Amino acid sequence: MAIQRIRAASTAGTTGGGGSIDVSFGALPAAGNMVAVLVWAYQSSIAFATNGVSDNQGNTYTRAAVRVQSGSGAVACAIYYCLSIGSPSGTFTVSIAGGGTGSLYASAAIMEFSGVGGLEGVAVIDETGASVNPATVTRSVSAASGLALAVLTEIVTQASITVEALSPTWTEEVEQLSYATYVPGEGNSRITTIGTGNYTANWTNATACAYAAALAVFTAAAGASGQFARPSSDVADGNWLNQASSNTNLYQSIDEAVADLSDADFIKSGAAPTDDTCTVGLSPITTPQAGTVTMRIRAAWL
Repeated sequence: MAIQRIRAASTAGTTGGGGSIDVSFGALPAAGNMVAVLVWAYQSSIAFATNGVSDNQGNTYTRAAVRVQSGSGAVACAIYYCLSIGSPSGTFTVSIAGGGTGSLYASAAIMEFSGVGGLEGVAVIDETGASVNPATVTRSVSAASGLALAVLTEIVTQASITVEALSPTWTEEVEQLSYATYVPGEGNSRITTIGTGNYTANWTNATACAYAAALAVFTAAAGASGQFARPSSDVADGNWLNQASSNTNLYQSIDEAVADLSDADFIKSGAAPTDDTCTVGLSPITTPQAGTVTMRIRAAWL
């Protein structure tokens, strides 16, 4: 099943006087989809605890990754997610707490994704060197994965932060450049078809600096197994005949497992049909079956 980014909302440079901030979707996410959170902030003794994210719908969030920038001790970034939300109503609001003391100066993005199977792995980095550029975090994955979430935080005002140009591309979910009160950083998501190997997030900064970053990689959900209902019996021939001009076992002429483009077998109505209806029975399938149901019929006028 392919992963899809459905919607997102963000806030860049927000003060939570009570130690937390709120972000709301403009429209309700769908039940069963994943909601992910990318956040970085400044707060005294910041921690981004395991229970640091909640919403007003009663869902439970898991902290995938967190990193405090050791050079500051008060700047950190984190990634949270709820793999499958319940049925929402009203306005969907996510609350993010820093876990420290005093006001929280934060930037954050919330995103809704469908088709996510689970967390494959995470990576974090705390780079204290003052001349590091680009900022990089890498995760080696052992399972085919389809979604990467990455977040960066820094302690120097930036004129720009540019994520690496890749195909498929990274989506910039939220960015903050100023270090006046708030903290520079960026949050990104990337849906990709890359399987096993290294997932890397690289950001090039206008000014090299120390940073902290986190990366989380998710697998795609397994798709439902295909089902095929094929003609398996004659119910009523309705004056139809097969390629041998017989009205016996018509279904055998149209039960193609693979399309017979040569049209060696077929069924046909009378020469001047008025209400000639052929009815055949179908082989059983499991119902209900989630997903798309498609009926394929090839027909021709003779």
